[in-house]
Amino acid sequence: MFKGIYYHQADEKSRLRIPAKLKAQLGEKYFITRGGLGSLVIAPESYFEENIFSKIKDIDYTDVEAMKLIRAITSFMFDIEEDNQGRFVVPTVLRDYANIIKNVVTIGAGNVIEVWSEERFNQSINGNFEYIQELPEGSQDFNEILKAFNNLLKRKSSAQTDL
Repeated sequence: MFKGIYYHQADEKSRLRIPAKLKAQLGEKYFITRGGLGSLVIAPESYFEENIFSKIKDIDYTDVEAMKLIRAITSFMFDIEEDNQGRFVVPTVLRDYANIIKNVVTIGAGNVIEVWSEERFNQSINGNFEYIQELPEGSQDFNEILKAFNNLLKRKSSAQTDL
């Protein structure tokens, strides 16, 4: 279980380090993607396999609605590749989505690690979500995308059992 809060900074090349106590729980391979409310999510491959990849493999690729959701999920997902000092570059599209410029807050959030710009984190814990309207165009809240994907899977499962 990931827990704790860590304040740090992105360097001049937009590189971050995952705090050691959180990194120790990630395993060998992990990914970064969009999170909810303008945050980023880092999680082990096993988390994504269980919650996303295993479900995607059964989707009919001619299903336009399903493919739209799959693209929204997977197109913003990146492998984390660290340098020999344990730093990784946050992809520009994710950096823009999360508004990460310098000050960063990384939190353990149960099954995942969340990475926030310090400003957005402070706004979110104070219940001020006005910044959501400022997210880059086309970047829907990732939690909403995952909910829509899970609802689609439930509908498809229900339709199959009705046969």
